[in-house]
Amino acid sequence: MSPEAVAVVMISNRTDEVVRTALASVIAQTHRPIEIVFYGNGAELEPPELPEGTAGVSVITGHSPENLGVAGGRN
Repeated sequence: MSPEAVAVVMISNRTDEVVRTALASVIAQTHRPIEIVFYGNGAELEPPELPEGTAGVSVITGHSPENLGVAGGRN
């Protein structure tokens, strides 16, 4: 089933707390299924752990070894 909503979160030199906060904000949305893409712009990311009760949510991660800037990271 295709996601109803996709959220893309670009991360550069951020702490785990920022990733957890972004994840919680997206999960709080009412659309399901939802896909969350975390992209490390100049930073390799570990996939965040999904909290209990997040059925219908999938997480994809990717990264660029160098910081491409805002425009480059979004493309």
